[in-house]
Amino acid sequence: MVDLGTPAAAQVDAAWLAAALARAGVGAHSELLGIDASTIGTGQMGESVRFRLHWRAPAGLPATVVGKFPSPDPGSRSAGAAGAYAKEIGFYRDLQPRAGVPTPTPLYLAYDTATADFTVIMGDVHPAVQGDQLAGCGLAEAELAVDAIAGLHAATWDRVEELVGLGWLVAPSPELLTTRVAMYRQLFAGFEPAFAARLDAADLAFGRWIAEHLAAIHTAQVLPLCAAHNDFRLDNLLFAAGEGPAPVTVVDWQTIGIGHGPVDVAYFVGAGVWPAPSVDDERALVARYVGRLAERGVTVAHEDAWASYRLGAVSGYVMAVVASQLVIRTERGDDMFTAMASRHAAQARRLGVQDLIG
Repeated sequence: MVDLGTPAAAQVDAAWLAAALARAGVGAHSELLGIDASTIGTGQMGESVRFRLHWRAPAGLPATVVGKFPSPDPGSRSAGAAGAYAKEIGFYRDLQPRAGVPTPTPLYLAYDTATADFTVIMGDVHPAVQGDQLAGCGLAEAELAVDAIAGLHAATWDRVEELVGLGWLVAPSPELLTTRVAMYRQLFAGFEPAFAARLDAADLAFGRWIAEHLAAIHTAQVLPLCAAHNDFRLDNLLFAAGEGPAPVTVVDWQTIGIGHGPVDVAYFVGAGVWPAPSVDDERALVARYVGRLAERGVTVAHEDAWASYRLGAVSGYVMAVVASQLVIRTERGDDMFTAMASRHAAQARRLGVQDLIG
């Protein structure tokens, strides 16, 4: 079989795409005459492209597919090559078939271990509508998000040894925590002056508090571990427009790791539900999450999930700090990281996170 490799988006032509799709059993009885490419999304670490397909005999064949490739920006690409690109490939190859979370269908996956180049071709869920992190969403959309992510968590709940055995996921450890704390402190030193004009004093003070207590926040988590998305936010969700196979589809698996499930929920709600929800609303969403886990055979006490969720409110602020310092700066990116930091700081105050740690 010919090695189709890991071409960049600009290198994909009709002949290559036809060969890639043929390996997935798509287009074997037709001819791909040509393609049109258009960039979609505003990914900070990868480049996503929609390919419109012109078949000689289009009946029963997809009109479009989506490709994902390394970022053309050297800095963002370097950040992705540190492990994020391998994780995306690993998720679609090893976990997606049994993860219990709605995702696009992978059609072609390739990863070059020497260069960290990767290529993903997947089914298009168009005309689904991408969520907007800045605009936020209501509780109805948050319920759909909770339903979706609970599938991933339930399918991998308390299966750390199995997840580590995949070869591309790493279990939390004291050494890894020490590294993460050091990285956050180093990057916050750049984040604070860069975003000082955008965030108020209380929000920046919260970031400094995290730097002193991040290790304690992690060690206070007591629930079993599972696979966690770790960037579960509106920009990475596609909401069905009318009839579709799933009401919401989850994309961008470059940050998947081993963590605590309720943290994904807190991360989504803290920055995604806007105007900010009440504590009662957040409790109700956690109760819904616990119920969805139970439907899949995982029993968790509500108060244990609630405590984990409260601690998880810190995660969005940490992501805003870390990601903003590692990827190319854009106007929308700065707006998004500002919103994440300020909204998660407010969420943490609302939930009394600092009282949990002291």
